[in-house]
Amino acid sequence: MPQKGIRSARALSEEENGMCEAHAFLLQGNTEELILENVDEVVVEGHEIRMINIFGEQKILKARIKSYNNAQRKIVVEALE
Repeated sequence: MPQKGIRSARALSEEENGMCEAHAFLLQGNTEELILENVDEVVVEGHEIRMINIFGEQKILKARIKSYNNAQRKIVVEALE
């Protein structure tokens, strides 16, 4: 049982930054196209990335994660050829 006055890291993060979900972008050349907002879960399965948002919407891409920036709440993926 947590001690009185102790809050989880997630609770602290949500208080400071609002919700913790990131937005996913597909890198195409020098352009980043928004493909899914409010991503809550990312699963890498072989050469595929499955992203699921807080509403249960999913995107499955043959891609690799190019970058992730928690401060910007941003996931950038790059399609595999």
